[in-house]
This record gives sequence, C-alpha cells and structure tokens, in this order.
Amino acid sequence: MASNDVTAILEDDAVQAAGVSTIRITTKDELAAAEAAVESGTVDGPVQSRRWAQYLAATTAALVGMAGGTVLAWTSPALPLLAQADSPIHLTENEASWVGSVMPLGAVLGAPPAGYLAQRLGRKTAVLSLSVHFLLSWALVLTTHSALGLYAARLLAGFALGGVCVACPIYINEVAEDEVRGTCSAMLQVMMNAGMLFSYAVGAAESYVLLAAACAAVPALFLVLFAWMPETPAALLNGAGGEEAATRSLCWLRRWTPGVHSAALEAELVKLRRAQAVAKAETTSGESLFARMRRPSAIRALTVALGLITGQQLSGVCVVVFHAETIFRAVGGSIPPSAATVSVGLVLFATSYITTLAVDRVDRRVLLIVSATFMGLSLATLAAFFQLQAHPSLIDMQPFAWLPVLAIMCAVAAFCLGLGPLPWTVMAELLPMDIVGPAGAVVSSACWTLSFTTTKSYQYLVDYLGMDSTFWLFSGCCGVTVVFVLFLVPETRGKSLQAIQIELTS
Repeated sequence: MASNDVTAILEDDAVQAAGVSTIRITTKDELAAAEAAVESGTVDGPVQSRRWAQYLAATTAALVGMAGGTVLAWTSPALPLLAQADSPIHLTENEASWVGSVMPLGAVLGAPPAGYLAQRLGRKTAVLSLSVHFLLSWALVLTTHSALGLYAARLLAGFALGGVCVACPIYINEVAEDEVRGTCSAMLQVMMNAGMLFSYAVGAAESYVLLAAACAAVPALFLVLFAWMPETPAALLNGAGGEEAATRSLCWLRRWTPGVHSAALEAELVKLRRAQAVAKAETTSGESLFARMRRPSAIRALTVALGLITGQQLSGVCVVVFHAETIFRAVGGSIPPSAATVSVGLVLFATSYITTLAVDRVDRRVLLIVSATFMGLSLATLAAFFQLQAHPSLIDMQPFAWLPVLAIMCAVAAFCLGLGPLPWTVMAELLPMDIVGPAGAVVSSACWTLSFTTTKSYQYLVDYLGMDSTFWLFSGCCGVTVVFVLFLVPETRGKSLQAIQIELTS
C-alpha cells in the first residue's frame, strides 16, 4: 500500500455478509458509499444508543486526570508550607525551584511507555497502571525528609501524568460515539481542574501532611472505580479478547442487547474492522514506524498537534498554576493569597465544566481562537499592572490590587475554554490509528518538555526581565497561537475518525 493512499481492502466475513467484499476508500464520497453499502445489506445500521454508559466510562477514566490535577497544583500551596520554620523538610531557594519544575521531566519519560502499553496491553490496563505510580509518589512525599526524596516523588508523579495524557484520551475517544466524543474528551480537563481546586482547597488548611494524604486518596478512589469499567471495543477486537469481548464492551457502552440490537452491533463491528484493516494494511505494508510517521497525512496531523501543544504551554498556564500563590504574594493587597488561589481553582473547574457543554456544539477552531485571544488579553492586563506597579511615582497601583486576581481568573477561564482540553482532543482525532500510540507519546513528551522549560525558566525571566516583560512574552505567544489556528488547524467537530483521516490526505 502506498504511504499516501488511504485505502482499506477488507476481506471480512461480516463485511461480505453485508454485500461488500472489497471496499476501497480514497475520498469522502467513497467513504459515504462504503458506509451506505454496509448499512444497506444484512446490516441495517445502528439504532439510537443510550449514552449514559459512555459518559460514565469517560468520566470514570477522567478521574485519573483529577489525580494529575493534584500533582500539578501541589507546589502552589506546598512550597510556602515547606518554607515555614516547622516544615518537615528545609529547602534552599534553588531546591524549591527544582521541586516546582522537575515534575514535567518525569512526564517526558512517562509518555513513550504509556503509548506502547496502550497499543500492546490495552487502553484500560495502561491507565490503571498509571494510578499506581501516583500512589507511590504520594507515599514518597509523606515519608521523605530530604530534597532528593521530593525530587524522586515529583519525577514519579510526572511519569504517571505524562502517561495519562497519552493513554486516557485514547481510551475516552474509543468508548465514545462521534456525536459525544468532544464532550467526553473534555471531561479529562474538567477532572484535572477539579484536582487543582481540591489541592488548592486542602492546601488552605496549611497542613503539609494533610495535603499529601488527601491527594493520595484521589488515585486510590480511581483504582477502585475504574476497575469496573470495560476495555474499549477497538482494543479488544485487536487484542486477545477478540470479537466476543468487543461485542460485550459495545453492548455495555451502548446499552444494547445482542438478540435485540444484533444489526446495530454488527454495523459497529464492521466499522471497527474497517478502521483496523486500514491500520493493519499500513503496518504490514513493509513501512517502518518512522516511514509511517513521515506520510503526508501523519506529518500534517503531527504538525497541528505539536503546534497546539506548543501554544498551550507557551501561554504560561503552568507558571500560573504552579506559582499562583507566589504571584499573588508579589501583588500584595488585602486579598489573602491562599483565598485568591482557591478562587482561581474554582474558576478553572467551573469553566472547564461549561466547556463540556460547548465542545460538541461549537466548532473546535472557534473555541481555540476565542480561548487564545482572551487569554492573551488577560495576560497583557497582568503585565500592564506589574509594569505600572514598578513605577509608583507615576501611579499608585495598591487600590487596583484586585486587578491581577481578576486577570488571572480570566486567563485560566479562557484557557479552559479551548487551549486546555482541545489540543488533546484534536490530537486524538487527527493522529492515524496505526501511529496514535507512538505519535501521541511524541506530542506528550513535547508538551512536558515545554512545561519544564517554562516553569524552570520563569524565575530567571522574572529576575532578568521583570514580572511585566515575562507576562508580555506569554501574551505574545497567545497571539501567535491565534494565527496558527486560523491557517493550519482543520475542523474536526462531528466528523468520524475515518473521515478526518481522508480529509488529511486530500
């Protein structure tokens, strides 16, 4: 099979039973004709499914994102606690900087094996294994008495989080129907933000041990609940479970009964076989993984995914999340930094929930453009405040100490509207099935490399450029992201995964 030819040759009993012995799919029209052929034979086509089970599976899977959210936000309340005289661990300023920034390095290491595990052992197994790493990291936080122990704990937590960002979106995309895929995918960001809010709120109690113990309870809860969820039909059909296990999974997710909805089940299985036939034909065509990732459609998908992830990380969101309390302390004013930080967590959670309602009703491109635009404007407002604060002879900014709190709230709200959840959603939608694991690992590794770069360089930027220039820089990056989305990002809302692949090759 040529590397730039999206052709599926299906020699499958079920497809032949539908009157289609060979299907060649190279255009959108042929895709529609092929699906019509399947549905006009003995397979009558899908009936309306009850989607609550899909929402349940996606939400339960996304609970591991809440565990990741506690990891992301932990440094904001924890670092001030570690600076107190009665802290169980005494850190230098440089050690505290490394505790705050080393986690993304672990995420870089965690992404590649997660992609491999998701391909070889199944999506559910990969996601479950990551929750164990979260538990081990919190055990280290609770028991260590040295900076090195905290480094190890943060690296381990980062390893788990990097893997979550690869395996969990794949799981959610494969359990959800096209019509609700965006909403289900956005649940991962909702849960991450819920984890951040949880960490901020518990941190307000100013107990280092309580904070770590409460955060450890989240992955423990996930382990118990997610064990009851099914593996994805696609993973089962391609693995040891086979068609029987895939059918059981489909019945659970769609709430269908085999004897009653046999035609609908067969139609779904035919679609899965068709997609896997494309992937299998391409992986057995003699092409190496590197060659498959160099196909024009794969290059375009990777370019879009990497561009969106770059825009996400260079927006400065990790700086805001990791150092929210420190930033509010620099502002001064009458609002307690811990209370302002909890308010940011509330905005993160509330806005991400609203996004789940909008993501399947509004085009992805529109949400991304609006998100990057308003985040850039909010960070510009924050930069202007710090610039004026540095010149008290011109204007007294103390009466406006509320402005940075509002600006950061608006920035994180705008982030949750698009730049937060949608790069991962679009990545999972665009990447071809035969490279989704390795390519997803590349994107995730790039994400966390950039996250480490921005968080570690933040203090250097502030020292050499000042708070104002640092946030002007982040604001400018948001503007570049708007241009990137306008010219390079395709629309994916409401399209089947196979239709998206055909569009990428056209």
